This record gives sequence, C-alpha cells and structure tokens, in this order.
Amino acid sequence: MTSPFNEGQAHGAGFTLVEMLVVLAILSMVLAVSLPLAIRGGKGGALQADARIVAAKLRQARETALMTRRPTTVLINLTPAGVADAGGSILALQAARRVTVVTAKGVSEDRRAAIVFEPNGSSTGGDIQLSGDGHSTRVQVDWLTGAIIISGSR
Repeated sequence: MTSPFNEGQAHGAGFTLVEMLVVLAILSMVLAVSLPLAIRGGKGGALQADARIVAAKLRQARETALMTRRPTTVLINLTPAGVADAGGSILALQAARRVTVVTAKGVSEDRRAAIVFEPNGSSTGGDIQLSGDGHSTRVQVDWLTGAIIISGSR
C-alpha cells in the first residue's frame, strides 16, 4: 500500500544532509586559506597601487617617446613622494613613505630623479623602491628595452 503523499513527488529531489555538510566543509577550508591572504594583501595594497601609478606614468612616457620620436622625461619626486611628466603634472603617491631611486643620472639637488625614454624605446633605466608600513615594492626600468617591471611586496 502506498501513501497518497508520495505519489506525485520525484525521488532524489533536493540535497542530503551529507552533501550539505561536505559543501560547508569545502567553503570553510577555502575561507580559512583566503582570509589571511586578503588581510595581508590589504596592508601592502595601497603601496602596490602607488607602484602601478609610477609604472603607468613611465609606460605613458615611453609610448609618447615612441610616437613623437622625441625623448620624454619622467621625474620622480623623493620628497614629497610623487611622479611627474615633462609637462609638470605631478601625481602624489599616497602610501609611499620613502622613495629611493637609482638611475644613471642620479638625484638632483631638488630631490628629484629623472628617467628619460628615447625615441627608439630605450631609456636611461632606473630602479625605484617605494617603502611604507613595513612593505616595499620596486619598479624597475630596463635601460636597453625600456620595459617597466613591478616586483613584489614584502
């Protein structure tokens, strides 16, 4: 004898308790691994954003030199931390408490360093280190190719 309540219902519809527990266990493991990474990344995230600003300004200058066929200069302000193009528009760096620059031309008396991009894509090269709150990030400019590389935060 069958129950009238079971006649129209499909068997196997829905999730079992074991399936739900497995899904919850997997989600808790993913959260346990990703949460510390997200917290650690948040502290150095602003410094990474500053490095991306510097790299974008450098890439823009390189492209300008290639398109106009004239050398283009980017100025790195050490105090206050900032980056400027030849036109003089300065972008302030928010998280960088200390900026160290090594270039072929060195640092001028007014605490600025210059990186020049040539019309053939090459540059004077340079190594820009941004530091703040126990983290540091480097933006490197290859002298031969003019390639700009951001290397990790620690």
